[in-house]
Amino acid sequence: MPNVRPHIPILVAAVATLASPLAGLEVHDYDPGRHDRFIAGTFPGNPEPNPGLWVNDADFAGVGWSADDSRKSFALISPRHFVAANHFRPPTGSQILFLGPDGEVRSYTYEKFHNIQNEGGENTDLFIGELSEDIPKSHGIPFYAVLDKPEAELEGMEILVYGRGNDEPRVGRGEIAGFRDSFGGGGPPIQDGPLNDTRHYTFEYRENSAGTDDAYLEMGDSGSPSFIIFEGEPTVSGIHSALEDNSTPVQDRFTSFDSFILHYRDQFDAHMSNTGHQLTLVPGTDENDNDEDSSEDDATLAITGITVADGSVILTIDNSSGDPYTVLRTHDLHSDEWEAVATDVTGDTWTGTVPDNTPKMFWRLERE
Repeated sequence: MPNVRPHIPILVAAVATLASPLAGLEVHDYDPGRHDRFIAGTFPGNPEPNPGLWVNDADFAGVGWSADDSRKSFALISPRHFVAANHFRPPTGSQILFLGPDGEVRSYTYEKFHNIQNEGGENTDLFIGELSEDIPKSHGIPFYAVLDKPEAELEGMEILVYGRGNDEPRVGRGEIAGFRDSFGGGGPPIQDGPLNDTRHYTFEYRENSAGTDDAYLEMGDSGSPSFIIFEGEPTVSGIHSALEDNSTPVQDRFTSFDSFILHYRDQFDAHMSNTGHQLTLVPGTDENDNDEDSSEDDATLAITGITVADGSVILTIDNSSGDPYTVLRTHDLHSDEWEAVATDVTGDTWTGTVPDNTPKMFWRLERE
């Protein structure tokens, strides 16, 4: 007799609880030789890359896992920072593991975290993890850029969905369906308590029309990343947060939710800049776009370091073109009001004053 389920939408966090089976990413025609990142049975003790992975040209070496709980996966976004789901966060002081290209598993200390907040001042389901020090370039562990495209252009794009299988990390496929702020569209709460509003996108899975690699989230996938391939390289797009079961008696149908990183880029940069880092954005231009006028807009302009002392701030700036830019500041990231404090700046450092009695100040650069 078939297992018939009533058509009752159920939204659950994609994190396993003690009462839940330790299942993970569900792939339509799951084949360990095609979908597992590592050779079966080698993870986590002695992981060996799977040469048959269907997207073997994509570099997942920047996706690490918790030494305390190997279900928890994290995507590096700088040599010192990773991003994951707030409701499935590892304990500070624990170790994060990465497999280097030399086959060695290296351990790094997770020192602190930074919450990403929504417009209401609540913590979203995104957080930034900060390691105690930068991962040396010699270790060969990559970090991921973020594709800078408007939401309307991202809709319909294919994503690589990284997740936690029963025994091994897996990689499936999805397609961005649309964007919104509230998980489940105001439907029933998350099983382990409602998640605060977080800008996110969804991807759909329908059993009767799914392709070989199509996937949906399951318990244990929270915090794992999704990627968009841009110019042959994976760029991290979102972090797994929740799953909505919309199955009917005649079809398994699921909606998966990824928290959208790009929407919070200013907060990411503000938190990461204290260690001289920020999100790396790749331009969302067409590969065949030969417009010479776009070269100036694509030139690097970034704050690479911030020093505050005696009421002054010194910004270290990467301005590859040497063209003028404007320095702006705000004390409230949730405000649209940024004050321009210097214009026509061209140097690789800029010194300004910090207003009295201001506990926090955020800085950014703009070029016309």
